Amino acid sequence: MRALAFLIALPLFAGVTYDQTVRTGSFDGALPVKSRVPSIEPPVFDIPLTMYAPPLENARPETFKIVLQGDRLVRIGKDDSTIFDLQARTITIVQPKRHSYSIETMDEAQKRVGALFHRWNSRPAPQYAAAIQKTGQTKQIEGQTAEEYRLIAISVSGGRRRVGGSSIYWIVPKSPSDDLVAFQARWSHECGLAFPGMPTTPTRGDTSVFGVMAQAASTLPGYPVVYVVESRPLPGAERLEAEASPGTALVDLTTIRVTETAFSGFVDGAVDPLVFAVPTGYKKTKSLTYMPD
Repeated sequence: MRALAFLIALPLFAGVTYDQTVRTGSFDGALPVKSRVPSIEPPVFDIPLTMYAPPLENARPETFKIVLQGDRLVRIGKDDSTIFDLQARTITIVQPKRHSYSIETMDEAQKRVGALFHRWNSRPAPQYAAAIQKTGQTKQIEGQTAEEYRLIAISVSGGRRRVGGSSIYWIVPKSPSDDLVAFQARWSHECGLAFPGMPTTPTRGDTSVFGVMAQAASTLPGYPVVYVVESRPLPGAERLEAEASPGTALVDLTTIRVTETAFSGFVDGAVDPLVFAVPTGYKKTKSLTYMPD
């Protein structure tokens, strides 16, 4: 009864809760690679629709519940949860099935991730440029009219255009949550890491396929509520995987993968502060490290 009374008395805090749904597909064999290297001559966007809308209908969705309150955001998944605390400047990964957790400071994560991509970008590789197309397609998402934009990362060699990656963004003019905008702006200013659940943020002047696509996406006028990103095997990806820290997954670098991420169900209201805490009795470990999506 005393414990119950404590839970009842525990104050709730104003925040926002929303859902993130991720579907991932892959392509087998060499045929997709050949068919997805178009546009030898302009226009750049003379590309089959399947490049932007791969068959993900049968992909099993992975769902996350995201809770935001003030300086803290937690991304709750089926197998683990990640707690981001701007005030403490820590990233905590919790694994309920193993009753374990790991903590990394944001400075440590930034240094580790930065070194990983520095090694990647220091290798000889094509230089990419980004192209953006506003398709004119619209649909209603989260009570707003969303507009479709297509992005392509292109390298040019010997007059030939080759596509290194592509993406679709459905953009609404206003973020579904002012609190989310404030947290994301502070995260971007203080962290130097990709925002949780969003594509990797590059350093300025990055001409890698990841860099130019992220930079182009940052110029889109509004807030993304759905985005689809296609990534391809890149030269040297196997070596990058081998050099990654234990617990860091980089499988997207060595396979042709397409990932669709959608945000929905934004609700303002009271949130339970216990969602930002590691449960009592969990064992601290160093087996996991944070890697931006």
